[in-house]
Amino acid sequence: MIPTLSVGTLLVAGFPIIHGQTALRHQGQWFILLILCYWVEGTRSDAEVRFFAGWQRRIRQVFPAIIFATQSLAVILPIRYLFNAPFSPTPALVKQVLSERLDHKPLCAFPEAFVASVSAVSGEAVYSPEQDRLERFSLWTDNLLDQVTARRYAATYEKPVRRLEALLDNHHSLILFTHEAEARKIVSMFSERVNVKQIDFQPRAILQDEANVALMLQKVE
Repeated sequence: MIPTLSVGTLLVAGFPIIHGQTALRHQGQWFILLILCYWVEGTRSDAEVRFFAGWQRRIRQVFPAIIFATQSLAVILPIRYLFNAPFSPTPALVKQVLSERLDHKPLCAFPEAFVASVSAVSGEAVYSPEQDRLERFSLWTDNLLDQVTARRYAATYEKPVRRLEALLDNHHSLILFTHEAEARKIVSMFSERVNVKQIDFQPRAILQDEANVALMLQKVE
């Protein structure tokens, strides 16, 4: 069990670190691996038990019980958190904006990952400045934001911002759903002929990397 758990832990931990997926929800994979190791060991009968002394055998029996008991207590924390904060801020954000019946067309989302959630709540196709078209689903392509490479970072923001400005030439105004971190970067790149106004903000949510800012973009005449 120990060699399997050790190798599995290295794989489970190494993959998220390499790909930058270190969120808390990914760490639950290690607990699943632990259960799997105990299940595999249980199918091999007790042939190896004789190699362990009495105290070692006792630990092997008690340790799983402690782990499972701790999990039953730990589940109280996420349930409590879930009742105090929504999982995603995007649904409340979109509903609030639509309830204000603002004069806009179309709805926009940036980066690409927010297209699906905004479209699902609004029931409308959403303009993606990365793909330069109306969409209802997120396309995970190389056009997504690269948070690591600085050279690609600047280029990735420049093209969508110019496309949003071009879209304003055909519309009086539009609403852009984005995250507060992206909002600060985007606003600084708009030209003087674009007026940017924050119309809604949703700060509290379990999932932090979701659209929680709504911006009204208007062309300055």
